[in-house]
Amino acid sequence: MISSGRIFITEGTDPYRNLALEELLMKEIRPHEVILYLWQNDRTVVIGRNQNAWQECSADRILAEGGHVARRKSGGGAVYHDLGNQNYTLLYRKEDLQETKLNDVLLRTAEKLGLNAEFTGRNDLTVNGRKFSGCASYDNGHIAYRHGCILISTDMEKMREYLTPSRLKLAAKGVASVESRVINLSECSHVTPALWRDAMMSAFREVFSLTGCEVFDDAHMPVNREQLEKLTKAYADETWIFGKLRAFDQTLSLKTEYGLFTLRLSLEDGLIRDAEVFTDAMDTETAPVLAKKLKGLPYRKEEIDGAVLAVLGKQDEKTV
Repeated sequence: MISSGRIFITEGTDPYRNLALEELLMKEIRPHEVILYLWQNDRTVVIGRNQNAWQECSADRILAEGGHVARRKSGGGAVYHDLGNQNYTLLYRKEDLQETKLNDVLLRTAEKLGLNAEFTGRNDLTVNGRKFSGCASYDNGHIAYRHGCILISTDMEKMREYLTPSRLKLAAKGVASVESRVINLSECSHVTPALWRDAMMSAFREVFSLTGCEVFDDAHMPVNREQLEKLTKAYADETWIFGKLRAFDQTLSLKTEYGLFTLRLSLEDGLIRDAEVFTDAMDTETAPVLAKKLKGLPYRKEEIDGAVLAVLGKQDEKTV
């Protein structure tokens, strides 16, 4: 049961610092408390925990143009952030509330701005049948958060240039490009990032019946500055973002109801000696478990399918 809440707003637009601050705020959650963290990144592609940065975006291009590529700890797919987004994170103790309660904050925020929004699919927030936000979740066993970005006046041309999703993923959604299935809220309303931020703070207080909910800025963030600096460097580390480049002999793709999986396999004497699994699945543990299960198996379709079925618990998936 939630009985208190706090709101934290950062004006910084460095994605690595913002992700580090998000993680450190997990340590600040008190019993029966919920936290709203509001933030923006400038020209950044943020990939999911188990995605391949080179596959999901034009990394060289965005970096050459002064932007950033970042990897978050939650699952899900790649997103593009700029100052036309408003990003949010809702943090809480798992025993204090059900994650579905967080939907009410988003829907009430949209309602306050005159928008008839609804949740569709696994994590899409839509208006007029088009997506303006997605979300992903992460937890450490006890503390959890949900975060997402709200498309308000995002540069759609840059989004199209930077994001390079798999054709299998787009085909499954029946669209030709990432741009064709999303919408900026500014196209159907006079919403700005600042207006969304104000409306969300109001909705947050109302949904959780919070009185005296304090708002903290950068100067009053309750985090250790040395820890923040250290964690910021960890999120900016190229090995964390891009991984270690290794030679693989075979690449297989698998589309499931949980998301798109790409298996990169290194072979020796007919056996899978090493495996790397990339996915936009929301569950962050599936990819490493599957990679471990594949290692040492004979390189045969029935063996690979068996490993995939065992991990996903599905009986009708096919590798392509």
